[in-house]
Amino acid sequence: MSGGDRNRPAGWTARLVRSETMAPDVTRMEFEVAGQPSFDFRPGQYISMVRERDGERARRYYSIASAPNGTNRFELFVGGSFVAEPRPGMSVELEGPAGNFLLRDPLRKSVFLAHGTGIAPIRAMLQHLLAEEQQTRERLPVTLIYGARTRECLYFREEFEAIEQRHANFRFYPTLSRAGSDWSGRKGYAQTHLGEAIGTAGEATGNGGPEVDVYFCGCREMVAEVRAQLLQRGFDEEAIIHEKYG
Repeated sequence: MSGGDRNRPAGWTARLVRSETMAPDVTRMEFEVAGQPSFDFRPGQYISMVRERDGERARRYYSIASAPNGTNRFELFVGGSFVAEPRPGMSVELEGPAGNFLLRDPLRKSVFLAHGTGIAPIRAMLQHLLAEEQQTRERLPVTLIYGARTRECLYFREEFEAIEQRHANFRFYPTLSRAGSDWSGRKGYAQTHLGEAIGTAGEATGNGGPEVDVYFCGCREMVAEVRAQLLQRGFDEEAIIHEKYG
């Protein structure tokens, strides 16, 4: 992970505005940057949080889960106990933003794939992308494949379903690997539906392979599998944009 805002000091302070439990081990947190009217970053980037633990400074990295909006606020999905008992008003030390998991310029037809909390940077990208497209004539096909074990772990499912209702060019494929008998949607691992999504986006071929960009974020094993699939399909490296965690 590299890159970021060269004008921002290495360490800065943010205040927790609100928090929401998304799952037993995942908390959605909204922060505001102290002393600054706006917080500038690029969709897909991450920050690092620094805390004192057992007398030592510990650091964890979190993708920003919301798009830049001209204010000093942003969201994170924080897992585990790194922030114990979050409470509004508490301050945390942060560093960044940084990272090269970014939207390509110029934009093309795009497929996004995420598993679990890997949705965080992709949510930021989609918020930005679909807001930007309102100001352009061309509405490029965009598909999101989002995988989780159970429906409770499909974070922001209702948000993505609402986006699909508003945007005719957006397709949402929620997928469960441990679906119950009452689940009528796609089943299995998210990457098993990659071919379908690429076909929906339009697998026209040019000089360098399919004219579709694929963005994906998840565990190392998933990232490796998806990348191998895309290379087999003839994708150029530039069209394979990924971030891995764990």
